[in-house]
Amino acid sequence: MEKLWQQGTIALILVGILSDCNLAEPSPPSRFPQIGREKPRAQQPKPGTREPISSGTNNRNLLLGNPSNAAPSVASTDNYLMVKLQYVFSYNNKTQTANWVSWQLNRSWIGSADRQDNFRPDDALPDTW
Repeated sequence: MEKLWQQGTIALILVGILSDCNLAEPSPPSRFPQIGREKPRAQQPKPGTREPISSGTNNRNLLLGNPSNAAPSVASTDNYLMVKLQYVFSYNNKTQTANWVSWQLNRSWIGSADRQDNFRPDDALPDTW
C-alpha cells in the first residue's frame, strides 16, 4: 500500500511539472485574461550597460534550476552566470567556453534562415577577461 501511495505521489509531482512545460506550439491568447496570475518577467538589460541582466532566479530558462550554481560575479571565473533574453549559460573563463546552456525551444523558433557561422566574443563579458 505504501509503495502504491509513493508511486501516486510521484505521478502527481510529474503531472504538476509537465503541466507548466510548453512543449507544443504556444496556445492562442485567451479571451479572458487571468488577472493576477502573470509570472514575473526577467529583468530587461539597460541600454549601453555591460552588467548581467539578472541573477536568473525568475528566468524561464532556469525553471529546473541552476545546475552548477553559477553566479553573475566576476569572482566566479570558471562558473560565471550570463543571462540573455533568449538563453542562460555558465561561462568558464579558463576554457573560454560555456559550461552549460539552457534555453526554451518550441515550434515558434523554427524558421528557414541559413546557418550564419558568425561567432564572435560576447561584449557582456567582464573587461578583464
